[in-house]
Amino acid sequence: MRFIAWINGGDVTLKIKPSQTINHSRGEQTDEGYRRQSATYEGDDDGVYRTVCVNERDCDGQHCTTTESFCSWGRLKELDGYPDWQCTRSGRTHYDQHAQAMGY
Repeated sequence: MRFIAWINGGDVTLKIKPSQTINHSRGEQTDEGYRRQSATYEGDDDGVYRTVCVNERDCDGQHCTTTESFCSWGRLKELDGYPDWQCTRSGRTHYDQHAQAMGY
């Protein structure tokens, strides 16, 4: 099944099958540190699972956010390959270096 992913500032068509995995990552320096984003797409019998991890460091320390979502094959077909990502049970996690050190 083909679907559209936003990669490097534009739409890219990816083709994935059940039990196939596609990975993409990019990183860049910022004025205060760095930012790295990775996306993993996993084909399943029911649809596509996507995990996005954003890891960055700036003057406030390290921050990391991971979001897991899913789109069914049927929904991809209905939307002409444009995913309607829905958060999964594990949803979203966030790490903040200084908040962790302060006990938040």
